[in-house]
Amino acid sequence: MHACHPSTLHIWWARKPLAATRATNFAALIDLPEGSEERKKIKNLIKKISPWKAVNKSHDQNIKEAQRIIKDQWNEPPKVLDPFAGAGSILLEAQRFGCKTYSNDYNPVAFILQKATLEWPQKFGINV
Repeated sequence: MHACHPSTLHIWWARKPLAATRATNFAALIDLPEGSEERKKIKNLIKKISPWKAVNKSHDQNIKEAQRIIKDQWNEPPKVLDPFAGAGSILLEAQRFGCKTYSNDYNPVAFILQKATLEWPQKFGINV
């Protein structure tokens, strides 16, 4: 079975770039370190997790490091809510970090895209 990238399912007028969404999700989910060396490490990690190649490989060490940092800062997986999720870019990237996600959208096309992006790959065995 050939898996396609979610952005090719439908050209969505308000689609958020996945790399930028990944970076902002990660930054929003962690505490900013106090020391300049720690901040530099986080900044470098954000640079490393943002390119497509970081998620194209299913077991990228930089993504795993970001997941570990988030897991260390939360007692349980963080919950991410996007009430106007559209095709689900924010939630897709939040799931990549191990978050529980909740979404909504009034548009039926967006609703189907969310299901195809967020639920069906997990249900039918295709990793995001």
